Amino acid sequence: MTSTTHGEWRDQFVRDGEIRARGGRGELIADVRRGELVKVSRGTYATPVDALLPTFERDERAYLLRIQAAQLVDTLDLVFSHRSAALIWGLPAVEPWPRLVHVISGVSAGGRSTTQLARHGVDPGDVSIIDGLHVTSLLRTVVDVARTSSFREAVCVADAALSGLSDASGITMRPPVLKTDLLQELARAGSGRGVAQARAVIDFADGGSGSPGESCSRVGIHLLHLPPPILQQPFYDRNGLIGYTDFWWKDVRLMGEFDGAGKYTLPAFLRGRTPARALADEKKREDRLRASGRGMSRWDWAVAISLPRLRAHLGAAGLR
Repeated sequence: MTSTTHGEWRDQFVRDGEIRARGGRGELIADVRRGELVKVSRGTYATPVDALLPTFERDERAYLLRIQAAQLVDTLDLVFSHRSAALIWGLPAVEPWPRLVHVISGVSAGGRSTTQLARHGVDPGDVSIIDGLHVTSLLRTVVDVARTSSFREAVCVADAALSGLSDASGITMRPPVLKTDLLQELARAGSGRGVAQARAVIDFADGGSGSPGESCSRVGIHLLHLPPPILQQPFYDRNGLIGYTDFWWKDVRLMGEFDGAGKYTLPAFLRGRTPARALADEKKREDRLRASGRGMSRWDWAVAISLPRLRAHLGAAGLR
C-alpha cells in the first residue's frame, strides 16, 4: 500500500446532521437558497463549483466532490475504482463522468449498488491512498477502465498512464507505467468480461500521445483505417530544433497537430509563459515548420471526436 499527503478536502463540506445538532438548520437552508451551498449527496453540502470554469474542468470537480462526499458519509474506508479511481489518479477523461461513484466492495460483500454507489464485488488487489482516499492501484485502475469503458476513453487513460504526469516545474506527480506491467495486471483478471478489449487497448496505447486530444485523434485515425502516424516527430531547420509535431505521415509529407485550448491556458503547457506569449511562440513554430515545405494540418476537439469530420479534414490535407 502506498500513500500520499492526507488532504484536507473534508473541510469544504457541510453535514446536515452536524448543523442540526447545533440548531443551525435554518442557516443551512438559507445558504442553499442563496446558492452559496449545493447538495452533493444525501445530507452533504459544499460550495458550488465555479461556473466560469471550462465545462470539462467544472464537471471533473463536481464528480470529485461526489467521490469525496461518498467517503465522508461512509463509516468504512471505501476503495474507489474504475473511472472514479482514474480521476483520483489524475488520469484524463474525454467522455462524461459516470453518474455513480465506483467502489470495490470485496468478494464476500458482493456488488450491491445504491443510488449513489456502483459496488463491484471483486478483490480490490493492491490499494493505494491518495489524498486520504483509498483507491485501486494505478495498474488495476487502467485495466478496469480498459475493460469497461469505450475504446476511445480507455486508450486516452492508458496513453496517459504510459506517459506519466509531471507538474509545470517538471516534478513527477505520477510515474509512467509499462505495457508489460499492464499486461501482467490484465492476466490476473482471467478471461472475464472486457479482457479482449483491454488487451487491444494496451496493445494500441502509446505514451507518445501528449494529450487526451491527441489520443482521441489517434483512435479516430485508427477507426477510419487511415495510415498510422509517427508520434512526436522532431523537425529541424538551419537554426536547430523547431519542435516535435503531434503526428507525422512520412509518405505524404504531412504534419498533424491537435490544437486544444489547454495549450494556451494550462500551466503544464504554458511553463511560466503568459497565454499571449504561448500563442506567439506557437505561431513562430508553425511558420518554421511550414517553411520546410511539408504539409501541415491542425484540428480541434470538434474534429477529433467526430469520425466524419476527421476523415474529411485529413482527406482535404491529402491523407487517405
